[in-house]
Amino acid sequence: MDVTLLDECAKPFWCVSSPVRMRPCPSPPDGPHFLGPTCRVDYADEDGRVCAELVWMEETEEHFLVSLVLHLSLAKVNRWFGTRH
Repeated sequence: MDVTLLDECAKPFWCVSSPVRMRPCPSPPDGPHFLGPTCRVDYADEDGRVCAELVWMEETEEHFLVSLVLHLSLAKVNRWFGTRH
């Protein structure tokens, strides 16, 4: 997985390049289960965490991102912006 999060000046704020494991996850009853099998990818380090859910699209043979959650550590934000939250 490769992730590059840019700040408001388009400078790389947090960059990740790491092998990850895709694991199947059950679709919620009101979720996009009709599209195909759903899988989850998680990554975490000291600066942040990425949680993504993808659906396999059989007709195009590709994964489609249906959910992406980024968690950034307060320490990372404070270091980058020179703040003390």
